Amino acid sequence: MHGVDMTPRRRRNYNPQLVSSTRSYSTEEVCDLFEVHPNTIRNWRDKGLQVIDDRQPILFHGSDLKQFLKNMRSGRKHTCAPDELFCFKCRLPQKPKNNEFILVQSPGGQRRIRGVCNHCGTVMNRAVSSKNIDKLPASFCIVTPQQSNLKWE
Repeated sequence: MHGVDMTPRRRRNYNPQLVSSTRSYSTEEVCDLFEVHPNTIRNWRDKGLQVIDDRQPILFHGSDLKQFLKNMRSGRKHTCAPDELFCFKCRLPQKPKNNEFILVQSPGGQRRIRGVCNHCGTVMNRAVSSKNIDKLPASFCIVTPQQSNLKWE
């Protein structure tokens, strides 16, 4: 197929629930469990994954591996303040430009607010429950796309 990238996507979220806290894992077992290359495990060791001892084969205690994966996952999470939306391009919570957002309701009743990133201009979204609509910050200005001069698509 011409022009289509066929390389497998990197998985960056590994399920810590697959790891038993009470057993030890070799590098090969961890590779098989998460379907990763041994170099990935080497990189994890460089980032702080503890080995049981300095002997061969290299072994990891399940509780250490589980905690490392949880820490790795939580390190990527960002909590947005009430007046922020998450920008996937900046990879950070950002305030919408001019504190303007539009309220969009999908056919299933799901509501979301949509704003334009103040930093890069990317459209940002955030799901909002109907009971929390009233709790949106007073600094937000609800507009329709026609009322705003911002690019919403």
